[in-house]
Amino acid sequence: MRHKDPARPGLLRGALLGAAGRAALTDNFDACRDLSGRRLRHVNAEQKLAEWAAQAKERELEKVGLKHIRAQEKAALREARAEVCTVPLGPVRTTLAYRLGLSLTCLFCVFLYASSGASHVLNFLLW
Repeated sequence: MRHKDPARPGLLRGALLGAAGRAALTDNFDACRDLSGRRLRHVNAEQKLAEWAAQAKERELEKVGLKHIRAQEKAALREARAEVCTVPLGPVRTTLAYRLGLSLTCLFCVFLYASSGASHVLNFLLW
């Protein structure tokens, strides 16, 4: 027997369509229990703990590697701080030595002038 209003489905068809829309409202099954009666939350936590313990060696190696890298960076920084200017100092040294020689010559001339007289200074400069 057909319904009078085709927009309103029958009892059986409406129940099936309503259930199809409400398939699974949750994705958290931690409160459920497995076949042995344990909560899935505890089972999952135990599995994660076992994985974490298995990766302990890898974490330790990573820790040692990071420590070694930090030590290398510190050593490189210390070397960079200890580096002196790498400009060639040959011309600078000769210029400084020349200026120092002139300064000492002038100082010696002044000393001779003050101690004895102008004739000695002229003899020294002409020498």
